[in-house]
Amino acid sequence: MASKQIRVSDSLYARVKDEKRGDETMGEALERMVGGYGLMDFVEDSRGKESLDVDAIEESMEEGSKRNMAEVRNDLTLE
Repeated sequence: MASKQIRVSDSLYARVKDEKRGDETMGEALERMVGGYGLMDFVEDSRGKESLDVDAIEESMEEGSKRNMAEVRNDLTLE
């Protein structure tokens, strides 16, 4: 598998590192975090809708982040 190097901000690197599970590489953690859902998927999902409930979207994203952090904490306590 070919790989590429990318430059990311310190804050993004820290976030990926915090979300990374013990057996994952940084790339695997980033792939899991992105989940295969890209900007074009978002555009397709939002077609035909009059407006988006931004508050609900932000709440859902925050809840997902909390669940990921809980998984990380749980993984760390098991080792």
